[in-house]
Amino acid sequence: MEPSSQNSVKIIGNRFVLADTEPRHGGMAEIHRAADTQQGLRAVAVKFMVNTRLQDDRIVREAFARELSALNTLDHPNIVNRLPDFP
Repeated sequence: MEPSSQNSVKIIGNRFVLADTEPRHGGMAEIHRAADTQQGLRAVAVKFMVNTRLQDDRIVREAFARELSALNTLDHPNIVNRLPDFP
């Protein structure tokens, strides 16, 4: 999912406002610092695949799904909780 832009403010899923900082790049995705508007502007990380070739690769999608599944099993104050997916 690409972020939408309204008056130079980037918003994802009508919920997450991207910070005005450079994204971090992982092996499969870009990670953005953002604020969750549904949780009092709580700081969150938003991760999405930016390479359309990777999005279409079944093995990469499965690896991404495994990462999300593993994240769901973790519970620690220094680990970001997984929030809803957006198409």
